[in-house]
Amino acid sequence: MYTGTYIFYRTVDDRYANTHHMVTHHTATHHTASGTLKISWTKWYESGVLHSLDDAQFYREYLLQFNDDGALYVYYPNGTLFYTIPKTDGTHSITHMCGDDLYRGMWTYTDRTLNLQWCVKGPKKNYTMVTVYTYTSSTHVSGA
Repeated sequence: MYTGTYIFYRTVDDRYANTHHMVTHHTATHHTASGTLKISWTKWYESGVLHSLDDAQFYREYLLQFNDDGALYVYYPNGTLFYTIPKTDGTHSITHMCGDDLYRGMWTYTDRTLNLQWCVKGPKKNYTMVTVYTYTSSTHVSGA
């Protein structure tokens, strides 16, 4: 996986609200924060405009941990683990419970492009979010 800047395209189909959202003015940056020979920590920042009935700007931040075995751990800013994948390259399934909501994801990373899809179901949520990140500049994270 590469550190640096990615542009992304995202759609959200909300089946409860019967709405379709699209994101524009979008960038994601991936900067190495610190590391050792075995572990690399990286901050991931993401921002854009969500188009629906009202345009809304958004901002997301995650902390990524790359282990020497290629595993990736994604944390919320408060340090809570969000999900883990065994390595960044290839295709991997993700499952995450958030309260009563079940998040089922699919991570595919090939040739500087990350496709991330979430299907979310719960008492108050029923949506699919598809994001395609395309790398634009910087360097490769060693071992990831």
